[in-house]
Amino acid sequence: MSSFLLFNYFIFINVLSNLSCVNCSYLLIALLHIPCYGIFWLIVEMKHYFLSKWFPSSYQC
Repeated sequence: MSSFLLFNYFIFINVLSNLSCVNCSYLLIALLHIPCYGIFWLIVEMKHYFLSKWFPSSYQC
């Protein structure tokens, strides 16, 4: 069962390849997360901005 879960979640990583390629794959996946963190930061900033404009007396950062 665990090999089935690993296959589904990590289908883009060929575990049978050499180790250096696997490390490069993990690095690529880590770098692909950077835009996601940027989008999350942007959503949080927009939330703070709009809530402070819409409810100036009740929402304070």
